[in-house]
Amino acid sequence: MTQSGELFEVVTDYPGKPGDAQFLPVSKGEIVRVIKQESEWFTIEKKGKVPRSNLRPYTSTTSVSQIHSISTSQKYLKSQNSTSQPLNVTKSKKEDKISSARSSIVQYPVDIKASSSTSSSLYHAPKFEEFDIRRKLEGGVMGRTYLVRLKESNNFFVMKRVDYLTKDDKDAAEEEVAQLRRLSSQYTVKLLWAFTRDSDLCLIQEFCSGGDLRNTIKELQKIPEIERVDLVWELFTQIVLALNHLHTHNVMHRDIKPANIFIMEDGTARLGDFGLAKNLKEDSNATVAGTRFYRPPESFMWQKMSYSADIFALGVVICELLIGKHPFLAETESETIENIKNAKLSSLPDWIPIEMKSIVMNMMIVV
Repeated sequence: MTQSGELFEVVTDYPGKPGDAQFLPVSKGEIVRVIKQESEWFTIEKKGKVPRSNLRPYTSTTSVSQIHSISTSQKYLKSQNSTSQPLNVTKSKKEDKISSARSSIVQYPVDIKASSSTSSSLYHAPKFEEFDIRRKLEGGVMGRTYLVRLKESNNFFVMKRVDYLTKDDKDAAEEEVAQLRRLSSQYTVKLLWAFTRDSDLCLIQEFCSGGDLRNTIKELQKIPEIERVDLVWELFTQIVLALNHLHTHNVMHRDIKPANIFIMEDGTARLGDFGLAKNLKEDSNATVAGTRFYRPPESFMWQKMSYSADIFALGVVICELLIGKHPFLAETESETIENIKNAKLSSLPDWIPIEMKSIVMNMMIVV
């Protein structure tokens, strides 16, 4: 029998039991830590139960092998077999960075067909009036985004208001909700509730108090290079698992960039903003979308994108975390695009481990 505390991969979605928090919903592709085993049920971290038949022992190649552009370097995989503490980049100690990185977190499914109802989620959905809008946030590709406080609990959330008037508006908004619901996992920003207000659909998501990776990139440059590498390995692993979760569900993000990767209070990373996400179940390629500086060469030359575009963009993001700047950056936008098209990037410094350097460079190869 396997020992408690080992990692398992979720092989099929399990919706949990409505109204009973003891049974946790999990999604295919998630990696969970089992703390107790019974004949039919496994208890995972956060004290929730999942059917044994929905899990299989996790090995380092189970998830990462599905991201075909990334090497299976043991150095890269080392942090998948360890656990990580909150990432405090301003005062980190190596021994403080090893703790639990894959805690299972309760998901909050939203019934898109009932999104205008005040009871559209597993829990009672608050009304618009129950939120106190604190300030406007930088939004994603769709909608207006606000930091809000739920008056009853004093907890903070993010409210995204998207147009919900015309048929096209509704189709786009409901597609984003469907993506958020389908892709809910411990690696992605979670949708908690959805309801209508006037001509808007309001999406209430968890608040990532650590901000996005743009701030993390700046903070990482202030710490010693060895510690920076350790922290980047941890973030790298978490983001790769998030991306693998999407690709396992046949979804391409299409807008991977620092502004769309968020940091939770405990220092772990979450992938968010699925406004441009595309289901590739039927098509092997998607139309070009996303931020120009994070698009791969083929998007400029052939006007098409595939899963490898997400891999390319993540490679760029990891370079930024390491060296503090975009690896293809030039004096002008057009020159930067030319650098991307011609694979002309800055040399990575010698203090970056060869394993990491090799993986990141392979991620940015034209496919």
